[in-house]
Amino acid sequence: MSTVVHFSPHPDDELIGAPATLMALRHAGWRVVNVACGLGRPDQHARREAEVRDASARAHFEPRIERPPVAMSSDDDPAAAHERLLEVVRRELDDLQAQIVVSPSPHDRHHAHELVGAAVRAALVERGDDAPRWWMWGLWSSLPLPTLATAFDAARLEEVLTALDAYRGELERNDYRRFVKARAEMNASLGPELLFGFGGETPQEVRFVELLTEAARVDGRWLLGRARWLDPSAPLVEPSDAAVDEWLDRASEADRFGAPGDQGRVEAGPGGLGPSFDAEERARLWDLTLHEDNVFNQRHAFFLIAEAMLAVTYATALNASENFVAGVIAALGLLLTVAWLYVSARHGGKVHQVQRRAKAVLADYCDVAESTSSSSKRLLRIPSRTVTGTLVPLLVGILWVTLLLPRLLPP
Repeated sequence: MSTVVHFSPHPDDELIGAPATLMALRHAGWRVVNVACGLGRPDQHARREAEVRDASARAHFEPRIERPPVAMSSDDDPAAAHERLLEVVRRELDDLQAQIVVSPSPHDRHHAHELVGAAVRAALVERGDDAPRWWMWGLWSSLPLPTLATAFDAARLEEVLTALDAYRGELERNDYRRFVKARAEMNASLGPELLFGFGGETPQEVRFVELLTEAARVDGRWLLGRARWLDPSAPLVEPSDAAVDEWLDRASEADRFGAPGDQGRVEAGPGGLGPSFDAEERARLWDLTLHEDNVFNQRHAFFLIAEAMLAVTYATALNASENFVAGVIAALGLLLTVAWLYVSARHGGKVHQVQRRAKAVLADYCDVAESTSSSSKRLLRIPSRTVTGTLVPLLVGILWVTLLLPRLLPP
């Protein structure tokens, strides 16, 4: 059985983003798996888990609920959320071997939606040409490059709305049923021209339409899917030759312009390069970027030198047959390595945040970072900060454990 996996930032996104498309595939015999990555804020977890289970039963989707839920509210750490989400997507892709992945676009304005979209993008890039096809939907931001249209009737719309009714708590806050129906009617009018060219005929018999953007990973590039109406019995066709790496890999709109609600204090800069910092503010941001990077490297060098000095002391103690002293030194080396990992993780998150802002505001820095990323081979996509701050101390820790264990175990 073919499988499509949907990654939901929140429960209800599977019935707002592209529900008619998922149901069309389900009706054609596909296994539809919905991965609920988050459950909202902690005080909402119990209610939203119950709702997603009810909604999944109504829609005949297979729910998978991440435990613990990924924390990706506006006041949570986005770097930590990205790493968790990347782990979730990798695991589910390995387990399900899905042919199609559906998710929000990485440019959907909502911070959680963009985090999920970015994690899906990163996980698919890691798989190279073996990556499944990626279908993206837009909720808080319209898709600039729709390629796939799903036509559906009033009966399918009623099925979607009936399943969406399970999210009573969210519908009391905002009745998304109105949006789902209104968007489907709007897309029935605009969708054919957006896909097949302005001035074309719009089929009058089509009442409701969902739009998605399809991307395929081919020869290290993102290729746009071919414009078409969805045929659920044969949903996959060869992609077009149009590369969309520039769109998919650029900084998200939320990073570049600020999240909704910030517009009063964060304005778009000239040419869409992010917040409107003047030259002095940009210089301070560049100085901060260099400073945080230098401090990270200096701390790494400090720990590396300290570890080397302990290793020399350990060897000296062994040569002097001071076995007890050597054991104490090995234990101190292991504790120092744990401290090294902790400091690297803490400061690495700060460096990541500063670099994200620098890429959003400083055009030259963004161009260099993106060109380096797109030219790297799959194996080399591991950030150098991860190698120096995580891999190196882990190897040193393994060395200390190897030296310490024989002294702790009985002969």
